[in-house]
Amino acid sequence: MPVDLHTHSTYSDGTEDPARLIDGAIAAGMGALALTDHDTFEGIAEATEAARGRIALIPGVELSVEWQGRAMHLLAYWAGPGPSPLADALGEVRDSRTTRNVEIVEALRAMGIEITLEEVIAEAGHGVVGRPHVAAVLMAKGAVESVAQAFDRYLAAGRPAYRSRLRLEVDQAIRLTRESGGVSVVAHPHTVADDEDDFRGTFAAIAELGLKRKVGARGLRSIMEEFMLDIMYTLPSKSDVSE
Repeated sequence: MPVDLHTHSTYSDGTEDPARLIDGAIAAGMGALALTDHDTFEGIAEATEAARGRIALIPGVELSVEWQGRAMHLLAYWAGPGPSPLADALGEVRDSRTTRNVEIVEALRAMGIEITLEEVIAEAGHGVVGRPHVAAVLMAKGAVESVAQAFDRYLAAGRPAYRSRLRLEVDQAIRLTRESGGVSVVAHPHTVADDEDDFRGTFAAIAELGLKRKVGARGLRSIMEEFMLDIMYTLPSKSDVSE
């Protein structure tokens, strides 16, 4: 039976609320679904209620972390939504997001674009507010033709309105996840390296965190639409972490 272990709801940058996400998974014949919104567990309670007696729900969160000067994403399963060391750290991360949103809006206004923080918050509705919501407001105002163009022109790293924010270090995120009773999985593994040697070195280093510090990543997500089949099936063999 198929499962989907990496989904987002309107509590971050998804397009469906948790209940509708659950309904869609059931309609698609899924046996289990993980809700992994960016930096928040806020949608888990709603998803749990919608899933009860209908489909297995895995509570999760997607973490944006730093790894050797580049961004990496980790999926943390079963580490929330209750009080935990990871939840405490994510509060600081969300505070940093709030500060960045203010800075991004100020940068856009300095470029002559009429946009307010209130408009961005209203676009988000609830949960984590981030750059995709800024992009949606820019598109609604006609400042750009698409969300992708908003990132290419203003919001992506190196663009004029980009501002950095707090990110956990990889070993810190994995440790906090484990201390919170969860397990870590590397998401988007194709983004963490440039060639086969780089992949092997990166995943060996992440696995070594587990060998030496007992906090290493436990899995690797390699099944993604944008992967060619040969990449999907060879990535785990290069990883030295569990598939």
